[in-house]
Amino acid sequence: MYVSWGMQLCLLTIGKGRVSYLSEGVADYAKRISRYATLTQLEIKEERASKGLLPREIAAKEGERILRAIPNGSFLIILDANGDACSSKTLAARLSDLGLKGQSRVSFVIGGAFGLSKQVIKKANWRLSLSTLTFPHELARLVLLEQIYRAFTIIRGESYHK
Repeated sequence: MYVSWGMQLCLLTIGKGRVSYLSEGVADYAKRISRYATLTQLEIKEERASKGLLPREIAAKEGERILRAIPNGSFLIILDANGDACSSKTLAARLSDLGLKGQSRVSFVIGGAFGLSKQVIKKANWRLSLSTLTFPHELARLVLLEQIYRAFTIIRGESYHK
């Protein structure tokens, strides 16, 4: 398996990390990933529910912000409870295949409390499910980054993933 060293990853999340121990884990895995790829993390402003908006309206407003922030030319992977579940090795193979096909920009999106808008879901190239369990988006961010790091170690044949 092969991944281009020029791979550029972008992680877009709704809202800021507020839990210090999760933020520390996110920072640790972001640093680890930097040995294999460029990682940019963008925190998209969450829409306040107190404005009397319906959940789908909140997701739609956040979705507009997400769509504007996705880097041009990105292969878009969204986290979606209804998406494809896969093993760590499968994720590694998918990332490796993207690199082999010259797709150096990959963006991951984690929605907020009300999920992702239909527009974001339609734009996705791949809908990925981390689990059938529901996670707070801050925890999903940490788990996703750990799995991305694990994928790179699998691709490189390093021992971390065992």
